[in-house]
Amino acid sequence: MYFNQEIRLTKSHFDAIEKCPLSYKYKFIDKAQQSKLAIAKKKESADFDYLGLYNIIENFVFDFHKNIEFNKITKKSDIDISFAYESLIRSSDIENIDSDEPHIYAARKMVENYFYKLIPDDLTDIIVKEFLTLTIKKYKISALINRIIYKKDYVKLSFLKIGKIPENKEYLKNDIRFIVSVLAAEQNKQYKNKKIIVSFLFLDSAEEIEFISSPNENLIFERRIKEDIYNISILENSANKNAEIVDINKNYIFHGPKLYSEQVNEPQKLAKITGWCPYCDYYGNCAVWRIKPFSYINENLETYNNRIKLSYSKYSGFKNCQYSWKLRYIDKIPSAPQPFFDLGHSVHETFEKFYNEFDKTPRTLEYLLTIYDRIFEKFQSGYQNADEKKRYYDKGKQMLINYYNRFVGDPKNFKPAHSMEAYFELPLGNNVIMNGYIDRIDKLDDGSFEILDYKTEPTDRTQEDIDSDDQLSIYYWAAQRVFGMKIKQVSLFMLEFDKKISTSKVIERIGELIQKIDETAAEMMEKIKQYQTKQQEITNNEDLKQIAIALFPPQKNKYCRSCDFLETCILRDEILSDENLK
Repeated sequence: MYFNQEIRLTKSHFDAIEKCPLSYKYKFIDKAQQSKLAIAKKKESADFDYLGLYNIIENFVFDFHKNIEFNKITKKSDIDISFAYESLIRSSDIENIDSDEPHIYAARKMVENYFYKLIPDDLTDIIVKEFLTLTIKKYKISALINRIIYKKDYVKLSFLKIGKIPENKEYLKNDIRFIVSVLAAEQNKQYKNKKIIVSFLFLDSAEEIEFISSPNENLIFERRIKEDIYNISILENSANKNAEIVDINKNYIFHGPKLYSEQVNEPQKLAKITGWCPYCDYYGNCAVWRIKPFSYINENLETYNNRIKLSYSKYSGFKNCQYSWKLRYIDKIPSAPQPFFDLGHSVHETFEKFYNEFDKTPRTLEYLLTIYDRIFEKFQSGYQNADEKKRYYDKGKQMLINYYNRFVGDPKNFKPAHSMEAYFELPLGNNVIMNGYIDRIDKLDDGSFEILDYKTEPTDRTQEDIDSDDQLSIYYWAAQRVFGMKIKQVSLFMLEFDKKISTSKVIERIGELIQKIDETAAEMMEKIKQYQTKQQEITNNEDLKQIAIALFPPQKNKYCRSCDFLETCILRDEILSDENLK
């Protein structure tokens, strides 16, 4: 990328920079060869070629509509399904569409779904396989739109999708294709004064999910693209000083991660380490993953992948209530938006930016609150109204003011964190891969380390609670084993109560805790196996529900009143009448 040169970016660039800047560097700058090792690839991928299936359907849609245009067909009623079958055969290597081979059967069903349910009766003004280009300064970002329906009052941009519709349909708006297409359409003179609709055509279920973006959402989308472009320019400049770094206002606070030139040559600092790393094409040769987790216990990949992966919240959720755990982790029912979730995310991410070691901004209280103001804008889904939003905003602001006054004070005394949101993954016992993120790790003057965790919840804790805290025990043990750190103590910030409690006793109970987690994991795995067997045997939903309750019984606990599944819980009346549950 050179000065005054037009720069073209694709979806792959944005996916890589957001997934992991180090993987972007490997792919687009170093041109590194993909490694053979990708231990967490979905097992079914080896048995079924989803990418190949998608290509078949994409080619079919293109051929189908081009054939309609060539034959001047205007109404769906003028053709039948055989017209679609012909396009499928012509556009693929499929010769016998009646074959029961899995990919042929799936392709035929998707073609039928598309023909019967996903195309309009009016077949005019349909464009397929069209690129829309978004221009931001010298950058050109293109998105391939599978199908465009162009009408007098609106234009609909549609993407083909294979797989299940996510429980939270709003998640689809995170797709870079969606964002680029919306912003590019807004720039397109042809679409001026037209309503812009973006939809996803789910071919498995023959459903179409439509969105009409708002001006406020478009500003958020544009902000995200510009921040990604800035980070890309930082990486490109590190490889070629003729590549221009995008200019930004020095007071601009990033919503997403911000890269600094100083961190580019530090793989551990550049990488975005997550549980998805084993899916990465560069995992095998990644500088961060020199030691793979399965090597700690000398297991082969197949044996290692048979373990159950648990975070602390997933483990503790099972201990608190097996039925809500089953709904959350087996049935994949997502948590409902809640204001306390939004506040927790806002405060945690504010600290993550404030303690960034590469940021040279003086750490004043004003700067901390400026970060909070920007980050608070990101998490808005749980607030029911403006009053509730303001109440939680004020609560978070007061937490940060109290924290700054007690634990920072003079900006000259400020010390950045050694690491923030440090990801760990480590097998334990015979059944478990324990993983999670540690809020913050500080390096102390004597060379040892302190683990710090933030809590925004309105429940206070005692020293005894902290000394026996399972989560802190796991963090202590993982930091020693995975990061090779000498941990002096772990500390909990109870932000609601303006205090910090520290302990070094949690490591004393790690052996007992590992055994307890391993036994719990074995119980989980056995119950999941039994339930999945019953799912295949029983078709009556009510009978299956009773079996689920028997296998995963509900349990009263302190979180019941805020449970997403309280209204349908068989213990609902008992819970609501229990005055001890707040």
